[in-house]
Amino acid sequence: MYKPAINIYIPQEMRNEEIILNKRIGCMALRQKISHNIIAGMIDGIYFIELGTKKLALIDNPEKSFPNNRFNDGKCDPEGRFWAGTMSMEGDEGKQDVPAESSLYCVNQNLTIRKKIDKIKIANGLAWDINKNLMYFIDTPSMEVTVFDYDKKSGDIENRRTAIRFPKGVGVPDGILTAVRYWKNIYFLFQILLHAHLEEKI
Repeated sequence: MYKPAINIYIPQEMRNEEIILNKRIGCMALRQKISHNIIAGMIDGIYFIELGTKKLALIDNPEKSFPNNRFNDGKCDPEGRFWAGTMSMEGDEGKQDVPAESSLYCVNQNLTIRKKIDKIKIANGLAWDINKNLMYFIDTPSMEVTVFDYDKKSGDIENRRTAIRFPKGVGVPDGILTAVRYWKNIYFLFQILLHAHLEEKI
């Protein structure tokens, strides 16, 4: 992110290929396209990236009014929409008490961008359950994983509630992935916790 660069590991050759960019990148997803084969949340907006030429094409910057914000974490939902959230660059050194002026956005297939959640401090992990009915989200300083009802057809989310609440002293919640069960990463303590049914720590 800070270099900034995209790293591509080629397992057949056991080597890493590094593609240096001219802007900081926070998150990305691959696209099934020959050109513009990456969509990425960057320091000043959401872009297409063409890996071969390193060419950037701006889709839009929905945070023009917040020049101290940058895109941080993001992921594609089960229907291929790209979700990406922002954070204040004051949080880059681990500061948690940052302004709640960031948001979570969704890029639809027609490239319209919709704001889904506002008044976020540090947008982080995103994940969907295996039945594609729930979406999980982390605003790191909240010390919570929140969950929404998710409509895969429309991409709408509603009925926000707390799924997991973390006590002080265990680090801060960061990345997420889901499989049969729900995984999350505790950033400051470099722990990985497995939560079964969102209720107990194993």
